[in-house]
Amino acid sequence: MEQEERKALAALPDRLTIYRGVHIKKGTLRGLSWTLDRERAEWFANRWAKRRPYLVQAQVLKSDVRAHFLDRGEAEIVVLPNRLITPTVKNISRNKALEVGKAYWQPAKRFLFTDFEPQKEAA
Repeated sequence: MEQEERKALAALPDRLTIYRGVHIKKGTLRGLSWTLDRERAEWFANRWAKRRPYLVQAQVLKSDVRAHFLDRGEAEIVVLPNRLITPTVKNISRNKALEVGKAYWQPAKRFLFTDFEPQKEAA
């Protein structure tokens, strides 16, 4: 973690609500990567989803957080699955707008999921 990320983690409350977006229900609680941003988790759930997307919500103690990353606007939290408190899995609807937008997300260029403009095709 960078110094800015350490400071951001220190400023968070002792108990955090975290989210994880998935499109396969089985094994959803085994992931290490979570986010503080519910909308970002829903975006991940809808990204490449051919099945119903799910939103996992859980609580975690700040002392159990292994890392906090701020790049790409993700507010990512890394936590071991056995440290989750009261996880719940909810069905969420497929978001057609996200299905269109997902084609333009390019991690290598570090676009945020909210700040891209679809490229217009030449006529």
